[in-house]
Amino acid sequence: MELNGKHYHGTIAENYDADRMGARWNAEQAHVRKFLSTHRGAAVLDVPVGTGRFTPYYSEFQQSCLGLDISDAMLIQAEQRLAHAGVEFDLRYGSILEIPLDAKCMDLVVCTRLLNWLDRGGVKQALAELSRVVCDSILVEIRLSDVHSTTPPAGMPTTLHSEIDFASFKFDAGLYEHDRVVLEDKPWSQLLMCELKHG
Repeated sequence: MELNGKHYHGTIAENYDADRMGARWNAEQAHVRKFLSTHRGAAVLDVPVGTGRFTPYYSEFQQSCLGLDISDAMLIQAEQRLAHAGVEFDLRYGSILEIPLDAKCMDLVVCTRLLNWLDRGGVKQALAELSRVVCDSILVEIRLSDVHSTTPPAGMPTTLHSEIDFASFKFDAGLYEHDRVVLEDKPWSQLLMCELKHG
């Protein structure tokens, strides 16, 4: 599949953080901070980096970060945030489906708010690329249905993957699930943060 960052432009990019703050946002922030706190000094790939929302944590834990995104407008927002951050941060235009990095060059990966915008082939390809570039751990956020992949309610991302799908994606990428935290538990799905490692 092909990713397109053109949706995130203008006021959508400028107001991205403000428009999304709430319980889910706060839970994501808290869990990413907890994950990063156990890996001081690590080299982190943040994809998609978006507005650079996790920048304060990279600074707090003395981590170097490479941020990739396919939206020029979101990268501009991240650049503006970084101007005041005092952290070693490299921003680049790039896709999770074809990460422009050498194998095993990053200690950690943080990937939030993306996988449910990808179809099955896209998630499989994304996890394979993350597995290729990481040495230690990958933190991914994904919403899973309790039975089979299905169409979610209006306003939700385009694809819900099942537990069976996700297990297959991980296996194909040579990854296993080290830990998971439920961020949201709804009748039709669970929103998870999962730490993946090489199996």
